[in-house]
Amino acid sequence: MRWPLYILLIACCIMLGLRLITKRKFSNADHVELRATYERWAEAGRPLGEDLPTFLTGRRKDFLIDTQKYFLSGTNYHGLIKMRELRSGGGMLVITTNKLLFYLDSSGKHIFVPFP
Repeated sequence: MRWPLYILLIACCIMLGLRLITKRKFSNADHVELRATYERWAEAGRPLGEDLPTFLTGRRKDFLIDTQKYFLSGTNYHGLIKMRELRSGGGMLVITTNKLLFYLDSSGKHIFVPFP
């Protein structure tokens, strides 16, 4: 009589594991895409001001120009581009002018994004 319970428990664990793996892969895809956009921005001569919206034309519609300054770990950083519609869920991914990438949740908390 316990076999159905064990089977259900194993199935739930498998589904939860697959969901976590999928979310992580989507998160990595967001990171890679934003860093690739940064690389193209650097190759294009680091356009700023009026040239930045022109550079972002034709790219993802959820890329926003970020003009905020962030104070992280005792250092000031200038935002460059925000990605607001993340495949992995809510919040925004921000990249600064010196290639620092971090996650900004809906409450405004900054979370650094580690890269291999």
